[in-house]
Amino acid sequence: MRERAPVHEDRHAGSPLQHQRDDLTLFSILAVLLRHRRLLVTVPLVTLAAAITVLLVRGRTYCADSTFKPEVSEGSDSRLSGVAAQFGLMIPGAPLGDPVRYYSELATSREVLEQVVNSRYRVHTGEGPADTLVGTYLDLYRIPKRTGQARMRLALAKLRSQVIVTNNREAGLVYIRTLAKWPDLAAQMNRRILDLLNEGNQERRQSKAAAERRFVEGRLQEARKDLDAAESEVARFLQGNRRYQDSPMLTLEYAQLQRRVELHQQVHTTLALSYEQARIDEVRNTPLLILIDRPEGSTQRYGSRAKDAMIWFLIGCVLAVLGAMASEYLAARRQGEAPDFAEFRREAGAALRGIGLGGRTKRG
Repeated sequence: MRERAPVHEDRHAGSPLQHQRDDLTLFSILAVLLRHRRLLVTVPLVTLAAAITVLLVRGRTYCADSTFKPEVSEGSDSRLSGVAAQFGLMIPGAPLGDPVRYYSELATSREVLEQVVNSRYRVHTGEGPADTLVGTYLDLYRIPKRTGQARMRLALAKLRSQVIVTNNREAGLVYIRTLAKWPDLAAQMNRRILDLLNEGNQERRQSKAAAERRFVEGRLQEARKDLDAAESEVARFLQGNRRYQDSPMLTLEYAQLQRRVELHQQVHTTLALSYEQARIDEVRNTPLLILIDRPEGSTQRYGSRAKDAMIWFLIGCVLAVLGAMASEYLAARRQGEAPDFAEFRREAGAALRGIGLGGRTKRG
């Protein structure tokens, strides 16, 4: 009789036992969730109720948007650098570098936000003439009256969450979005930030022009003295050498003196032009921010209550599932390692009693 060759079966690929284990794993997870069904229902509902309460208490939020393009005038900077380079000097007050990034950071700086907080606003909260609030940001949002610094820190922390600044460095644009409880306040805060940026830009430009004027003025006086001295040398030469053309050496000396006079004249003319331009820049008050989109008329509702509530409900569901799995895991650990867990409880209780946090021990 022929012996049949043994048939090797793959116990891992597609075996009924493997499918049974997978089914048991799935059913065990469902069983865990069903055992903690109260937790799965309670936590999402409580989270949803808390989210709805917070959204209703906080009220609606409005936003106002603005867009501007910083226009940096490099004429004054390059002119001053060129004049200073002629004399081997460096003038403080470097250019802005990246103006888009500069104004993006400046819009949320402490100095700007503090002025926004301390500014007074007139806000219409309704359609009636009596529905109007007047006051600073501290008054309108009822920041608790603590010490001056503590109150300002609370206001700045709240305001920073309401000012969103983004930019497009390729296009050279800066976008400012302000959030507030009322449409008027959102637009006015946005406008106030733009005004502060423009005022700071003008002050910076005027202070730099004043520094340039003082520098050029000093160099202009020195250049005038040098020019006068060179012209005096030419005059003395001509008085002592009326027929210098007959001598090649005297002709060469006169040419050297004349070139020195021309050089001093060029320096004096350059400094004189720079001085007049610096005087003009010192009093110039034209804005250097090109406003693309104004905040007025741009206010609209920000966010959606239904969407926010749904997000918090989903977060509650995730927390409930994680809590059920964690509870089941801890229960399994207690059953699988009962002696170790009991010893842990004894040691933890002793440690708590040692620091005065545990209950009183019973006396024998």
